[in-house]
Amino acid sequence: MTQALSRAKKGAVVIQTRSGRLRLQLPRQICGGDRKYLYLNLPDTPENWELAQAKAQLIESDIKFERLALPYLPLLIL
Repeated sequence: MTQALSRAKKGAVVIQTRSGRLRLQLPRQICGGDRKYLYLNLPDTPENWELAQAKAQLIESDIKFERLALPYLPLLIL
């Protein structure tokens, strides 16, 4: 899979590939201005890309409705 080269809108969770594995880039405004990533540890396949999109939408929804309790933080590589 390839990532779109256009910029994501502010506050969006972005799906990225690194070393053939999927990760989510979290918005800077919830991470104190720093880039933080949620490594999904899934190979970059079309099926896993769909799973990553679902997870990204869930996180964006949590951010939008201010219910991000950050259960994701233990999984973040800081």
